[in-house]
Amino acid sequence: MDRIAIVIVHYNTDEDTTECLRSLAKVKVGDWEQQIYVIDNGSKEPYVLPLTGMPKNVELLRSESNLGFTGGTNLGIQDALAFFQPDYVLLLNSDTLLKPDFLVRLHTSAK
Repeated sequence: MDRIAIVIVHYNTDEDTTECLRSLAKVKVGDWEQQIYVIDNGSKEPYVLPLTGMPKNVELLRSESNLGFTGGTNLGIQDALAFFQPDYVLLLNSDTLLKPDFLVRLHTSAK
């Protein structure tokens, strides 16, 4: 069974990140495991995951300084590789809204 790590870099975009995660909660899950990493990249106020409407398997990591997009994604990728060992890593911007079948289609294309 494949493993997919989804890394989202967050920086002072609470509403966008929350909507992105809510759209991920509606994504169809296929024959794979997935883990979502939200990287709070030194936001003025730490991002807090809402209690409702969130997907399963979300890990929130915080950097006390802004590492830039590349540094933030690297933080998420490093954690994913160390603890989840994914076959695939998907990078998303925090303002991304997803269609429910996007990951099924992407996974099918990648295989």
